Amino acid sequence: MTVLSSTAGGAASGLGELPGGWRAALMGRDRDQRRAIKRLGLAVPTYLVAHALQALAVQAGLMGPHEFLLLAGYSGAGLLVFYAALRSGWSLRRKDPSLTFAQVLFGISAVVLAYGLAPNTRSAALLLLCLALVFDMQRLEPRQIAAAAFGALAMLAGTLAAMYAGWWSDGADLRAETLNIGMAAVLLPILSAVGAQVRRVRLRQVAQKAELARTLEQLHELSTRDGLTGLWNRRRALDLLDEELLRIRRTGRGLCVALLDLDWFKHINDRHGHAVGDAVLREVAQIGRETLRATDALARWGGEEFLLLMPETGTEQAMVALSRLRSRIQAHDWAQHAAELQVSFSAGLTDWRPGDAAAALLERADHALYQAKGAGRDRAYTA
Repeated sequence: MTVLSSTAGGAASGLGELPGGWRAALMGRDRDQRRAIKRLGLAVPTYLVAHALQALAVQAGLMGPHEFLLLAGYSGAGLLVFYAALRSGWSLRRKDPSLTFAQVLFGISAVVLAYGLAPNTRSAALLLLCLALVFDMQRLEPRQIAAAAFGALAMLAGTLAAMYAGWWSDGADLRAETLNIGMAAVLLPILSAVGAQVRRVRLRQVAQKAELARTLEQLHELSTRDGLTGLWNRRRALDLLDEELLRIRRTGRGLCVALLDLDWFKHINDRHGHAVGDAVLREVAQIGRETLRATDALARWGGEEFLLLMPETGTEQAMVALSRLRSRIQAHDWAQHAAELQVSFSAGLTDWRPGDAAAALLERADHALYQAKGAGRDRAYTA
């Protein structure tokens, strides 16, 4: 009794446990190639067990040694051909890089060959035909499942015709074999239809999972981003500040925190309208993203206020960054929104000191911001 090939799974085979050098030599370095060879490896133990049982059948006189050698040779040669096709990279250029459909057809042909050569295992062989399709029905397209099912029936019908023609003189009860194959002719199309339905359900689940992932990503984005500017919102900014404080306690590296407030923003809203005010907030945020370092975090703190976190930065370097940001904002073409519109900001800056908690940093930055605004605005003060 020979058994089918199985490419189902995703579980690691013994090949995956080899040392890195041997694993690369046997399985290649391409991820898809390695995955396909692992799946092929899942079939090897099944073939070995089947041929071990066949060897016992030879010892018990239930199978001839020549039939056993033919079945074992056929299976071994087929597995080697598939391994060579996968390992050489030839299969990667095919529509089905893992050769799943081809392996299913090969497994079916091995089972049909065992059906013809080993009369004492024919009932088991017919069961294995169903098992061959069940193993891979989730990975095959409906037309491939149907093709495999009707291909199996065609092979069985050919074997039965050969029996009637006298090619096998094993004393088989042809009427019983005809009935068995007739039952397979009923069962395999039904199994094919079930397999197609299973695949549709699986594809629907995959699509729903992808949609759920996108929804969760959008919800996460909405929960951490400000809807108007696209910057981090206040809650996310506090989380980032806490994370930076934890990092500082481990590494001892510095941190500067700045609170920025757009000057006379209420006047902009009152004089030019809230649409212009919203445009100012969006463009200030965009200028900030373009001007600040990738490691800096700019968040909308509330209204026209922004919080800026500058990791591993001293106060002098932070003041340079604020000056550069102020120059970029002042040089921006605000007249496109309203004539004589000018935008500037005041900032309060502080740096981390040993023992500081988030509240202490924010309080000092806020105090420095009020000093900057009290001194005439459009400037930055340090605490």
